[in-house]
Amino acid sequence: MIIDCHNHVGFENEFEHQTSNELLKMMKKAKVDKSVVFPFAPITPTDSMKSENEKIAKLCSLNDKYIGFGRVNQLSSDYLDEIDRIVKLGLKGVKVHTRRALVPQEIFDKLEKYKLPVLVHSANCKNSRVGNLKQVKYSGPVIIAHAGKDYMGEAIELVNSRRNFYMDLSCISLWRTKHILRKVDSGKVLFGSDSPFSDQRLDVKRVKLAVKDRKVRRKVFSENFLGLMGKNI
Repeated sequence: MIIDCHNHVGFENEFEHQTSNELLKMMKKAKVDKSVVFPFAPITPTDSMKSENEKIAKLCSLNDKYIGFGRVNQLSSDYLDEIDRIVKLGLKGVKVHTRRALVPQEIFDKLEKYKLPVLVHSANCKNSRVGNLKQVKYSGPVIIAHAGKDYMGEAIELVNSRRNFYMDLSCISLWRTKHILRKVDSGKVLFGSDSPFSDQRLDVKRVKLAVKDRKVRRKVFSENFLGLMGKNI
């Protein structure tokens, strides 16, 4: 079984968009069984994610190949209320981007009673540097997207030191994939593609090239994700 924990569905601009049918076709070609889906970024920096999260919930109700995560825009006026709506919609986790702003502790405090997994974008800019997560207080799963990018070492250290921290393998090279699987407990690593920014077929092949042990492959491709989700799936 293969579960891709990082996919966007919807529209952001002329270069960043993907329909559910496009993703389904890719999943079939890549032999991916289920995909976590969440919205693209808001059109303007302060937009609410309410309507986009509703679209994801509806999509997931129509197709069990999708696992819906809601997106929270910490620059919108309703971002804390959106967490409650995400739960009411039956979405299974939360995606937070960090390009424009840090993730406030308030989000994790609000989520504490739900224990939903939180997928946090990581990159090389100041707000997105993985080191910003060192001070996070949260008992639910925290997934570092893109394995920390150029701050991969910080991501590895954080995942190895925090029981509830994980990383996904989206948008990284074969070399980095191999390095991570040498340095990180294989139970803390998740398969992800970040489609449509990558092709699931390439990412499945990359993991297969990096991981020869079939037991470890099963963990990365599905078992780790199923484990962190627990009964919430």
